[in-house]
Amino acid sequence: QDLTVNSITVKDKIAVLSLGSKGISVYDISDPKNPINKGIFPVGYAYSAKFWNDTVLICTREGLQVLNLES
Repeated sequence: QDLTVNSITVKDKIAVLSLGSKGISVYDISDPKNPINKGIFPVGYAYSAKFWNDTVLICTREGLQVLNLES
C-alpha cells in the first residue's frame, strides 16, 4: 500500500505503526501470523508512537496527539 513505517509500538495484542504522512495504523495481533488491520488514522505526520497505560502518545509534526484505544 505504499506505506513507510517509521516506528512500531506493541502492547498486549495491539500494534500501532507510525506511517509518516499517512498517520498511524492499528493492528490486532492476537494471532501474530495473521494480523488484522483495524484502520489507518490521519492524525498528522506521525514520527513515532508509544503506549502510555491504555493510551497511545503520537509524536506528530503538529504536536503531541493522544489516542484512546477501546477493546
